[in-house]
Amino acid sequence: KVHEGTLNWTDIDFWSRELDLDIPALKEQIRHLIEVHPHVEDFLRELKSADKKVILATNAHYKTLKIKLRKTEIGGYFDKVITSSEIGCPKEDIEFWKRTEKILRFDREKTVFIDDVMENLEAAREFGIRYIVLKTMASSKDKEAGDNGNFLAVGDFRELLP
Repeated sequence: KVHEGTLNWTDIDFWSRELDLDIPALKEQIRHLIEVHPHVEDFLRELKSADKKVILATNAHYKTLKIKLRKTEIGGYFDKVITSSEIGCPKEDIEFWKRTEKILRFDREKTVFIDDVMENLEAAREFGIRYIVLKTMASSKDKEAGDNGNFLAVGDFRELLP
């Protein structure tokens, strides 16, 4: 728990050293479990057809991200992928949003941020991002929705389609 909320939390190289395990190799072995959430591609296609800029902001380590994007083949939908390790702090830190805004020059009033981690959403709200959506099922295999923390909550990306 001491590393939760830090870059180490999702740094698989850090955990490989700490646990003396080849975490990247283990992730490769279970890549068959990676799935795109239902209707995500429909949602991403809709955004692209509406000429919206689509950014993936992630706390995932670049090696984990590479495995996920290779398996899901959704990387082409994103105009940019930005990682917390690239920014220097995790998404739940308001500094992430300050640094990301400088790089991307996005308009807080027109930005939509969708995430499944409450702390990430709270930091985005504190930073001033206007449209924040809680994805209630973090995994495409999850069935139950939790507390929505007063955010718009969706269980399925179909709910965001016109």
